[in-house]
Amino acid sequence: MAKKSTRRRHHHSRSAAGHRYHNGQRPNQWLVPLQADGYACFYHGHDDADDHRLCGPQIFCCHKAASQFLAQYPDMLPATMTLNPMSPDSLLAWHSPTGPQVFYFYYCDPINRQRVYFQGFSPPLLQPVLRFERPLSSLIVNAIVVV
Repeated sequence: MAKKSTRRRHHHSRSAAGHRYHNGQRPNQWLVPLQADGYACFYHGHDDADDHRLCGPQIFCCHKAASQFLAQYPDMLPATMTLNPMSPDSLLAWHSPTGPQVFYFYYCDPINRQRVYFQGFSPPLLQPVLRFERPLSSLIVNAIVVV
């Protein structure tokens, strides 16, 4: 009788878009950089220091997008931040009349996996994007290439 292997297998799941999820992220989650104090890292999309309407959390589609972005722009996020997988419902709970109105996504190009796009979404697109009902690739026309 064959001996049963006790070697631990690392399970990596793949999405239909070819993403590889690991370190606790699941295909139905986003990666959110959190500061040491537990607050999300925000993108400040404004010129006026008193106008925070365009500020919002930064969100990555996967570890690959995050690592490519950080390799290109190492000072754009705090060195002590951690990437935490979060569900769409957890992120949508942040959206309220007094909360952030724009969420900023960094996501992989579905064809050229070496390219990362950046794009902010607010209602009415925010909920369908966060819930994976509207693929980011369908909105790529207005995105900015950051890597």
